[in-house]
Amino acid sequence: MSSFDTTCSCHQDFLISQFCIACDGSKVRNRDREATILRNRVRKLPTQIEYLEFDGGHCKQKYKSLTEDWQCPCCNRTKFQLLRWTMRFPKSPSRFEGWVVGLHTHHDHASDAYGGMYTFQGAAAARFAPVIICEQCNSADSSAKKKLRLPENFTFTPVEIKSFIYPTAHGWHIINYAVAQDVYRKFVASKAVPKFF
Repeated sequence: MSSFDTTCSCHQDFLISQFCIACDGSKVRNRDREATILRNRVRKLPTQIEYLEFDGGHCKQKYKSLTEDWQCPCCNRTKFQLLRWTMRFPKSPSRFEGWVVGLHTHHDHASDAYGGMYTFQGAAAARFAPVIICEQCNSADSSAKKKLRLPENFTFTPVEIKSFIYPTAHGWHIINYAVAQDVYRKFVASKAVPKFF
């Protein structure tokens, strides 16, 4: 995600929730954040019939495995709230607009076969069990790691992701990168090896 930051002179304008549309209280304007908020304002909302007719699309098996009362463990959105209108197969000549729900099995990459950044008795120890989360939360993990230049094998836990996102039903998340950076700093500090003299 690219960011074009300039000083925000409209801090009191265009409030959405309690946050400035441009700067999230930091007084630094972020055009990517602003574009996401504006896109969320004009998003299409599904009807109950459209929701009931939706079969899960490209995530059919995962979608059907979830109960009606399931909520994403990161953003707390329901299956209904995850339904989002978007361009399907945007790079294909046969692209079309339609409803989607993206689901991913989120897991700690430190326990991947490539090795981990922290270990327990020579094996990488996962900080959390694999869990299904929505595509927006999975993307927030990836975007935060990329923007903050964090190690590839570091993964934010669902609770950590929850702390730095602002979700929107049927829309896109806004990411607070300063909070994500703070979460990572706390993780690194918790892994510091004490020195004994």
